Amino acid sequence: MGAQTYIANISNSLAWKKPVWEFEYDTRQAYADSADEVEADVGDDANADMRVSWPSTSPLNATFWHRVTEKMLSQSSSGSDTDSSSPSLLDVYNMYESKSSSARTKRGAGDISPVQKVCFIRAGSWALGSQCNKGLGNDARGERERAFGMV
Repeated sequence: MGAQTYIANISNSLAWKKPVWEFEYDTRQAYADSADEVEADVGDDANADMRVSWPSTSPLNATFWHRVTEKMLSQSSSGSDTDSSSPSLLDVYNMYESKSSSARTKRGAGDISPVQKVCFIRAGSWALGSQCNKGLGNDARGERERAFGMV
């Protein structure tokens, strides 16, 4: 089982009589490579190390998301985002969290450290994620959240 996300692009809303839903992304395609394909094509794909190896028949469960966040942390600490043609998993997450917005300031990007962002992702809720501030010792809200006074 996979997970697909659709959006209603409000930039086009004046032409609607009812919302028009557009496909945004498939979670498995965005964050994972099929484990079988990765083993067969080792070294052929420049992005092979950018995503998590995950069997195509396995669910996108807590283990999957743990591996995704581990990869996010390892990419940020190793500086593996030097290839500008391949965004890191954290960049991909920030883009999709912002619903592929063209806004200059994306939610969760910029001044939030990768450790803080992963803490929020792993928390699974804003209430638990707000506890990340205590462990990391500073305000983990993004520029947008601070500007609008969001808790």
